[in-house]
Amino acid sequence: YSKFFYNLAFWKVGIKDEGLALLGDFLIKDCLITTLEVTDNNITAKGCIALKNMLKNNETLKILRLDFNDIGDDGAIALGDGLKWNSGLVELSLQFCNIGPEGGRAIGVDILKHSKIQKLNLQGNHLEPDGVSALSTALGKNTSLTYLNIADNAFGHDLDCIGNLQEGLKANSTLKELNMHFNVLVEGGPELLLEVMKEKKNIEKLQLYEKMDKTIFNELLSTVKGHKPGKSKKKGKKKRKEKEVVPL
Repeated sequence: YSKFFYNLAFWKVGIKDEGLALLGDFLIKDCLITTLEVTDNNITAKGCIALKNMLKNNETLKILRLDFNDIGDDGAIALGDGLKWNSGLVELSLQFCNIGPEGGRAIGVDILKHSKIQKLNLQGNHLEPDGVSALSTALGKNTSLTYLNIADNAFGHDLDCIGNLQEGLKANSTLKELNMHFNVLVEGGPELLLEVMKEKKNIEKLQLYEKMDKTIFNELLSTVKGHKPGKSKKKGKKKRKEKEVVPL
């Protein structure tokens, strides 16, 4: 048992699938580790399958980051199968993991619908319209997510997908931050987002690619700015203001 440390981080040290399997076995027995970060370590779907059993049985791990590993759709499906039984994990990061539409569907159906995830980072995959649409449907039924990053996922060209995202956002009341950078939105897409941003006051930060009509972009900016909680009257140090819609 680990009595002196709570976070494990392995960055580009080549632990591969075999090493991740050993970590999974360790975390089934260890009750104190809260963060596991295995970044750019040649992990594949095989490693995620080995990790699945741990995710089903461990309730103390809070953060799991597997960025820059080629886990693909099969890896995402395995993680979803483990996390649908898990109520402890609150943050999952799978940036640049070569996850496609099938993996996106698994993340939506198994993770967003059944787990208690609060932060989900999927930047740099290729979920495409089918994967993002599945996530959007699950988002409408989710009651825990506060942060979603789907930047750079090649879905902005499909108006139906943007419509599905709009419907998911309308049905969700917990999301506070949405990152959609590096997705050029098809004509009509920004208008759909503007409509839902005017209706939903819970979203306080929206990151978008600036390649759209400037008038609509500015209106999105001012609309989301208005969602910020009111300033406290208490005196104190002034906080730096953050832009709610972040251009490139």
